[in-house]
Amino acid sequence: MHIIRLITCFFVFYAANAQKKTDYVLTENLNKKYIERVGNQFTAQKVIKNISYDTLIKSGSKTRSKDYNVALLEVERAKEVISKIKKENSVLLSRNIELKKVKSNIVSFLNSNKDFDSKKQLLVEAQRISDKYNLNHSLYADNEINSKFKAKFFVLSKKSIELKIYLKRILSNINPELKEVKSLEIAEANLVKAETALKSTKKYIIRPGKKQIKTKMTYQVKSFVFKPELALVGNFSEIGSYYLKPELESENRLISVIEAEKKGLSAKDFQFGKTYVLIENVNDQKIYLVSSDYIDTIRLNQAALQEVSFKNN
Repeated sequence: MHIIRLITCFFVFYAANAQKKTDYVLTENLNKKYIERVGNQFTAQKVIKNISYDTLIKSGSKTRSKDYNVALLEVERAKEVISKIKKENSVLLSRNIELKKVKSNIVSFLNSNKDFDSKKQLLVEAQRISDKYNLNHSLYADNEINSKFKAKFFVLSKKSIELKIYLKRILSNINPELKEVKSLEIAEANLVKAETALKSTKKYIIRPGKKQIKTKMTYQVKSFVFKPELALVGNFSEIGSYYLKPELESENRLISVIEAEKKGLSAKDFQFGKTYVLIENVNDQKIYLVSSDYIDTIRLNQAALQEVSFKNN
């Protein structure tokens, strides 16, 4: 039960101080204890806060416009149509050439004075084309090609005159159905139209950068405090740890320990080679620069007082 009461007292104390943003409760009694330890070395300096504002403009963004994407898609579609027609025409041209070859090969075979074996390849090719396009012409036969006609063709191949009569009769009936290739005129006109529209379409949408106000806080050391043991009384919050620059005429003599460390500096690079602490009165917002030794002493004494308070409760 006693432990629960101690924990409850601690959280009540912490919550109360957190709400007031109080880090230290300074009293004349605590200050006197510090003076007893250090003698007349208890000093504090008044500090004023300077606030400056810098206007920063974040870089804008650039994105491709919706209209441009649509126009670009139309160009791509027009190109695809042309490509498709060209492929189809290529197939048609190949087909027409091969179909014409059936008749021309027969004519070449009939007009040739060479023996059958020397010119039979003309008929072989014509037969392959006929089979490819299902023309149902029997122009040649062997074990692999048009084999159902093999026996009859074997007899014909041995009789030159009868073979010629047979081929001439077939030749008169060969009228290949040649297909006309498609025109590219309309498709190419559509491409020109789409490309013209694309060129006249705004490609990007530029979004301007937003303004951002950056606050910069600096602290300027002023005069020493008369009787700091009386001035430093009340609730105070800690601003941070600082070094004191040696330039006496400089308005910005204070530099935070964090900033100094970022620059690769340490206490030895500053006046007296030690750190100071900025504290602010919670009620009147007056700011003072005190030694870190003073703050350490206050912390120890406050901790001792809190321990006594918890034990009494």
